[in-house]
Amino acid sequence: MASSAPTLEDRALALRADALLICERAAWLPQCIGTDQYRPGVSEIYEEMRCLQKVRAVRVSQALIACCLRHGLWTSFFEDVEARIWLFLGDRDRAEARWNELLHHENRQLQVIAKQALANQQRKVESGEQLATEVSQSLDRSETERLVEMLLVALMDEDEPDTLETVLEVVAMEWPMPPETPWDRGLFTSHLVLDLFERQLQDWEARDL
Repeated sequence: MASSAPTLEDRALALRADALLICERAAWLPQCIGTDQYRPGVSEIYEEMRCLQKVRAVRVSQALIACCLRHGLWTSFFEDVEARIWLFLGDRDRAEARWNELLHHENRQLQVIAKQALANQQRKVESGEQLATEVSQSLDRSETERLVEMLLVALMDEDEPDTLETVLEVVAMEWPMPPETPWDRGLFTSHLVLDLFERQLQDWEARDL
């Protein structure tokens, strides 16, 4: 006699077991998964990812999402989690596109979450906070081309953010300088700006060839 298909509870317990292994391998102590607070399933995974978001442990969240896909268990709230992961990884356009999609989701709560996320992003962009965050990420990842592009856009923007000067100073301290350059924060920043515009001119000239 053929064995019966696993029940939803069986699948949820299998998901929990795999999720706990993921946390163990990542040296992450589960805050929600496997506790008495939540039933096995996607709800405890979602709550765990909210905890992971606070410490920016995006790789663990990605692994948990992939685990849920393998088990065929999903909640639309994971779509918001994915957007936040993309944002952290530097793909702001993709994150904002997802939130714009969620504005029309049938779940009212997801609509509210997406609206708040987009409003928060707009505030960060206008204040310059988002530029500072993305520049810091690019420095950490040695993404020079992306860094140059972001700074040039900010420099040529008529409404440049108030934080731009501080951001330029931070980047200048990491930027390659001629060996004879005296140690001076202002000189470093001026050299960076000149270097950025020189790169832009070279790019324009290359396109005209």
